[in-house]
Amino acid sequence: MSEAAAQLGIFGGADLCAPEDRDRYCTPPHVIEIARTALGGIDLDVASNAAAQEIVRAADWYSLDTGRDALALPWSGRVWCNPPYSKGAVDRFSDKIIAELARGEVDGLLVLVNSSTSAAWWQQLARGADALLFCSSRLSFWHAETKATQKGNLYDQTIFSFGAVDLTPLDQLGAVIRKDRATHSTKARR
Repeated sequence: MSEAAAQLGIFGGADLCAPEDRDRYCTPPHVIEIARTALGGIDLDVASNAAAQEIVRAADWYSLDTGRDALALPWSGRVWCNPPYSKGAVDRFSDKIIAELARGEVDGLLVLVNSSTSAAWWQQLARGADALLFCSSRLSFWHAETKATQKGNLYDQTIFSFGAVDLTPLDQLGAVIRKDRATHSTKARR
């Protein structure tokens, strides 16, 4: 495991170096079902763990728990990403997202993050996205080890959409803002 990966402490699990607890929370099942429908399936979950895969059921998944660092490996197909939120982690994932989209192997990508609209990483994703979804309510994430659902989430969430994604199912979660592709700074993939 790289030093940067060890510092991220991304996905929970006994073999990690002092992971931040907030990195051990997983996407609510109803959001995964909507994402799966919007993407037409999930080929790759890039920030996952074994517990999350009971719900996500991606064809493949990356996790530091398994020594498969999403920041070092290539992405392809229909991708789901709920990145870790510990200090610096979401910044690195944002950079990786833009790099993987430019590489051209990602068909469709949904990224779930906190609505930190003034953060540089949020602005980077917003500039490149084909659409943004502002969730109408705060999501209740669940903990990978304890399975307990987080109550009283303090943050609103945004889902960024890139490439081939059916935006219609996302309407169930909140307001979807579609960007004009003619003025869009990042071209649709494939």
